[in-house]
Amino acid sequence: MLGEHLTPDFVLTVFEAAFCLCVAAFLPGWIFPRMRLYLVRPLFIGTSLCYFTAWLWCLIVLAITWGTLPVIVGLLLGIVGVVPVALALMMFSGQWSLAISTVLMLVAAILLRMSYLYFKRSAQQMEVLRLLAVNAMATVNKQPGQEAPLQGQAKKTPEGDTDQATAGVNKVWDGVTKAYRDDPDLEVPY
Repeated sequence: MLGEHLTPDFVLTVFEAAFCLCVAAFLPGWIFPRMRLYLVRPLFIGTSLCYFTAWLWCLIVLAITWGTLPVIVGLLLGIVGVVPVALALMMFSGQWSLAISTVLMLVAAILLRMSYLYFKRSAQQMEVLRLLAVNAMATVNKQPGQEAPLQGQAKKTPEGDTDQATAGVNKVWDGVTKAYRDDPDLEVPY
């Protein structure tokens, strides 16, 4: 029953739909960088679906064309071993159209994942800068006797040294605070 519906054409259609949805989700992220924070999770799901359908494509083509032995060999090489085994058998048997289709699917999935990772890193950096700017403004605008949100959070190790990560955050925070003191009309990113 499942074998009737799970054909290479169906898997290719699912891949194409996931690819189009990823591209459609990437466009607003490239045009409006503030949206990247909200697009990270759907893009992760879309790129994972592209990887899975490319793997499933190789598995189905391998099973239909050469039988169960190459599938078992590919699975024993590690779950992803199906892809190189399928590519090798496609090339050795002269099925260049299948091999080119598979390589294009894999290249598209890799490029989508690289773009997703760029969006994720960019969204994280924007969120950190936004939080630092908000805290810097709160520090500069604090009322007398009121503690700033991030002030005094440097952790001391038993030897008395400040934690390196906390020292780095404090250094960036001091820079943002200084920038806000120099230019009080500075806008918060977002």
